[in-house]
Amino acid sequence: MHDGVHALRPNNSVRRHAMNTFNQIFLKRLRSKTAFGLLLTCFLAMVVSGCFQATNKFYFDSDITTDKRFEGRFGANSTTHDTNQAQSLVIKLDQNKHYVATYKEEDHWIKLDAVLFKSGTNLFVDFCHLADNGTHEEPAVGPSGLDMLHIATSDKTHSVIRVRFVDDGVAFGFGFGNPVLMTIRKEPSLKFKNEKGHIILLDSTEKLRSFLAKVGGDDSIFQEKGRFVRVAK
Repeated sequence: MHDGVHALRPNNSVRRHAMNTFNQIFLKRLRSKTAFGLLLTCFLAMVVSGCFQATNKFYFDSDITTDKRFEGRFGANSTTHDTNQAQSLVIKLDQNKHYVATYKEEDHWIKLDAVLFKSGTNLFVDFCHLADNGTHEEPAVGPSGLDMLHIATSDKTHSVIRVRFVDDGVAFGFGFGNPVLMTIRKEPSLKFKNEKGHIILLDSTEKLRSFLAKVGGDDSIFQEKGRFVRVAK
């Protein structure tokens, strides 16, 4: 949810080329049914998409919580966001303990349904797409935080990021790239599919919940990639 990931993300034309290449290699390696083919397929998908995504929720309703510290208006912490774009994040409590989170870059915004939930000793937010007014790519840098939210929610899946409260606001931890790949490799029973360059987990909520509780405290997987400070209304 921030622009610190820009340097790790290709621009749209490169991303499309990577996805096309991925699809070709995916089919070839899938037919080969080799361990190397499966590994390469997973790696390419994680580089293109990132995040833990699943068709089912990572939590039970009993895990849902609310926290006043999660509500309000926030601005990007200048020490963790390498961009000149104006950014804002507004989180409001909605119905049934769900939040509505609106993230904005310049004149572009995306609105998300956000559910704060406990997983072991950690807090996570599950987010799904509600509405937007288009993507916004920062010139010469690549997909922005807003673009990445579009990618993460494009398949109507459940995506999770870790939440930690800091003195001046909220810090978000993302799982992406090789750490995610290595984590899934350690859980060979996990079921997943490739969807347009995304790895989407297919297991039941019970299994996803157990998996997240097991790996959610690992800072090498969920690295802090965005920090937002509370600002006056």
